[in-house]
Formats: sequence, structure tokens, C-alpha cells
Amino acid sequence: AIATRDLSPGQYLCNDRIVSSLRERGVEFELPKESNFRDIVPSFELSEESFKASLQVSTYDDTRSFSGYHRCKARGTGTRNYGIIVGLTSRTASFARLLADRARDMKSPNFDGVVPISHTELGRNMKANNVELVLRTLAGFIVHSNVAFSVLLDDGDGAVSERLYDFMKSLKYPIEHCRNKIVILGHSSFESELENASKTMRSLAMDSMKSDKRTTRPLSELCVALQCGGSDAFSGISANPLVGLVARELIRHGGSAIQAETDELMGAEKYFLRHCRNFGVAKSFLKMIARFKKRLESHGASAEGNPSGGNIYRGLYNIALKSCGAAQKKASDLSLDHTLEYGECRSQRCGFMFMDSPGNDLESIAYVFFCSDFFVPNSYSHLFNK
Repeated sequence: AIATRDLSPGQYLCNDRIVSSLRERGVEFELPKESNFRDIVPSFELSEESFKASLQVSTYDDTRSFSGYHRCKARGTGTRNYGIIVGLTSRTASFARLLADRARDMKSPNFDGVVPISHTELGRNMKANNVELVLRTLAGFIVHSNVAFSVLLDDGDGAVSERLYDFMKSLKYPIEHCRNKIVILGHSSFESELENASKTMRSLAMDSMKSDKRTTRPLSELCVALQCGGSDAFSGISANPLVGLVARELIRHGGSAIQAETDELMGAEKYFLRHCRNFGVAKSFLKMIARFKKRLESHGASAEGNPSGGNIYRGLYNIALKSCGAAQKKASDLSLDHTLEYGECRSQRCGFMFMDSPGNDLESIAYVFFCSDFFVPNSYSHLFNK
């Protein structure tokens, strides 16, 4: 930030948004009548000449293990065992939720239950601009290592499920190592279709309960997702560094970590790219940042719209401050190994990764949890004290 007037020792620092947000909160101290600084989003330029590649932190000679559900080499090992009901189109979303609701009683020591995957995209028109994005995201749910089985709900002539399978086969998703059943809706009464789909779901769940067992697996098969969860002024000095050290320790055991939220690294590029595998990875990361800024500008917005009223109330006055804290989920000596598009399959890539995603918690969690095996938001970091 830059001061807009002379500052005195002990004076409260605030920009226009801080004054407005705190006034709405009804704080018990007297607020300044006007702001005394304005925000600056630092620009970052990286040249190939000045770039220096970094090796990842060294791995331990002896690795530890965890208890998980091993699927296959391509799918990896999950920490949970869920069945999912995937509504492939917007028209099947409510059916997916109703069907999953019928499985509330279906739990066992080695089966965690059934959850619906519903969304508002696609339909019979497969010419939408975001078709590839939606297919990529749905495919990630289906092959995820925390998923025991999938019931895929399509309607009409089944065009979406056919397109999804073609998409997954062309990109060599390990679909042959998944329990999947396609249910086509719209050819019978609602109740009878719900009953038939329920039988299919229960049959798949019983197969999982009988055959899926936790086994001891090396930590090299574990991948954690790093996501914010209610940031404040202390996140960058306590919770996020702790999460970063957990990720670092896992990577030293051969495991992997994926960091989320593109807009919450704007202003922290210098730190985030201090250690990077190669110039191509750094360039890809900066391209994602620039693309996100362009999308914001196309809607007449900027990254400064990110810090919420709650963030500001708790001391995160602008996006640069929030980003500097969020970036601490990457330990200072960890190298950025790969970048991934939203919902992109990480395949055999390992180490420390970044995936392009929004700062909206629901959309970000939707990909970051289902592209990794375990999820660590900064607001839950206190659990590691136990």
C-alpha cells in the first residue's frame, strides 16, 4: 500500500474499504473519519535470464506408512471409501440428491456412505463453452481414489454419459479400474426409476463393503489438498505455515500436495516462485494469474474484491496481505513442481503442485478435495496439535 497523507506514530492505518467494513461491524472504538492509505497490487515480472531452477527438498531414506484404500497404480490410494451419485446434467441433479438420501443407513467400518455430485451445467446441448471443463471435473470425481463406486445419472438418449466415456478413454483415465453403472432416466415413472436406481446403488455399495479393505500403504501414495478456510491476520504466521510444514514433511516421504485458489496468490508471486522446478512451470503459473485477472476485469472487478468483510475485520486489509499469508502453505524451501488446470487429473505427477481455481470456497473445495486423497484447510490446522 501507499500512504495518501502524513502518518503519525500510533495512528490507525486504514483504506476506504476498512473504514466502511468496520463501521458496518459496529466496533467499539472510534474509527478514523477518512482513510490514510490506498492499495497497490504489486506487479511481478519474470525473465528466463534471471530465473534459477530449484530442486525439490530431499526425500527420506525410510518412508512411513498410512492406512488407506488402494485402488490401482493409476488411481492411487484413498483415505476414505465413498459411493457417489453423479448427476451428469442439470436435469438429473435433484434425482441424484434424492437417491443419495436413500442411502443414509448404508455405512460400515469400511464404507463411509453415499454422497451426491450435482451441478447446474450441460443438458442435451453439448455445444456449451464449458463442456470440456465440466467433463474434466466429472471424470475426476469418478476415478478419484476416495470413491468406491459411481452411479452415473443421464437422461434422454444418454448422450452425456457417452460423451464422458469417450472423453475419459481418449485421455486414458483408468475407468476400467472403477465400479460404475450408468442409469438413463426419463423412460418410466419417477418412482419406479428411483426404486431401480436405488437397487443399483445398494448392489454397488454391498460389493464395496465386502471387498474394500484398508491396508498399510507408503506415504508416497498420499496426496493432500491445501485450501483456505476462514483467513485472518494470524493465518499467515500460524495456521498456514503449519499446514506448509505438514505438506513439506509429506513430500519428504515421497508424497504430494496441491495448493488452491489462484486469486489468493496475487501479490505473492515472488515468494511462491522463489523455488520452482523450471521456467516452464513458473511461466504457466504466471499465465494462470494473468488469465484470472483478465476474467475479473471482464466483469468490471479486481482481486481487491476478494478479502471479505470478515477478512478485513480480522486484519486482512487487501489482497496482497491475504495472498502473502495464503502463500505460506508452500514452505519456503519447497519447489513448485507442476501446475494443473481446474479439475485436471494429476496422473503420475507428484511433489508440490498448484491448481488453477477460484477463491470461492465451494467451487475450490469441489476440485481440490477430489483431486487429492486428503484435505487440509488452514482453519482446521489445530487438529495437528493432537
